[in-house]
Amino acid sequence: MAVSITIRQLYKDTKEYVGITVTVSGWVRTIRDSKSVGFIEMNDGSFFKNLQVVFERDLVGNFDEIARLSSGSAITVEGNIVETPVARQPFELKASGITIESVAMPDYPLQKKRHSFEF
Repeated sequence: MAVSITIRQLYKDTKEYVGITVTVSGWVRTIRDSKSVGFIEMNDGSFFKNLQVVFERDLVGNFDEIARLSSGSAITVEGNIVETPVARQPFELKASGITIESVAMPDYPLQKKRHSFEF
């Protein structure tokens, strides 16, 4: 059974969740993929830092659908937390399943950069 958690909790108590199956819901900030593996930077609004999600064609049944998502799309990811001490981020979520909750329109005005309050 997966533990539902926020990104803030993951950064606060990383060691507690390593190797445990968790569920995180949030929005896609960026997404990139190759033939067999993809990476999603997602945020749930609970913390300033993003969570990196790694998804593989062999593990998620809807790989091609996920790879076509645009920034701002809402997803729920289930998977295991894996430490990555030599990478830019201290850990990542290796997805065993990704549910698409809502797809953002391609012209939705969200970009990777930060926006002013007026925007």
